[in-house]
Amino acid sequence: MDGRVTGTCQALERGYLRTAPSRSEDIRPKDVLQKSLQWVAEKAGGMGEGRYGYLMSQLKAMRQELTVQGIDDGFAIEVYEMCLKEALNAGDRGEYTVCHAALKELGNNGHILERLLFQALAGDQFEDLNTEVCEQVAAGTRSPVFDFITASYQMNPYLMRAAHDAMSPAHQQVYRTFSHKHRTLVFEVLLKAAGPTKIDPVHTAQLLILPPDTSLESFLTTVCGLSPPPMDAKPLLEGLQIKRTELKRT
Repeated sequence: MDGRVTGTCQALERGYLRTAPSRSEDIRPKDVLQKSLQWVAEKAGGMGEGRYGYLMSQLKAMRQELTVQGIDDGFAIEVYEMCLKEALNAGDRGEYTVCHAALKELGNNGHILERLLFQALAGDQFEDLNTEVCEQVAAGTRSPVFDFITASYQMNPYLMRAAHDAMSPAHQQVYRTFSHKHRTLVFEVLLKAAGPTKIDPVHTAQLLILPPDTSLESFLTTVCGLSPPPMDAKPLLEGLQIKRTELKRT
């Protein structure tokens, strides 16, 4: 015996609890979990506010039940992939990281480019990423994601913009969701290059890969926490550095 439990519960809904269930009557078998996945996905589809919280609670409960029963097949991958997609759309970095690690453990490398891009935006060490990128290139994988990662660690906004525009819509979505910290670093590079001179808000917004409906001014206010003066590079850089110091203290 390996200590695993075979579930007997027939409930289609069960919220996530920090302590995983251990009694068979509290655990749903695979066939019930498959029905549950369809049920909660359809229910969540008609929900507005609270949709993400409900859906993730249900999915995390399923993950617990899969784990305690030792189910690590294609259905487990399906559950984690749904979690990954929902976390990406919600900008939930913690859950997104957990799902990527689990999918890798399950032997699913279908999201490897997405994961590498996410790690680059999160500021992971270039040496670690570069090793994996080289392995992928040696295996015959080609992608603008690799160009973006290289340009990112070179802090070359022009090459980053070109690589971003060549990426697939799915990879661009990863950038839009997790790029706040990265954009702030790129903005600092642009400010230092400009020195005390005025900067061009439109050109700078393009290099920061801001969405079409987002101006440089709104980026500075919402992401950097600054109410900017006229677009002089030196005061903006000083304000950004002060804001970062304040954030470290809290």
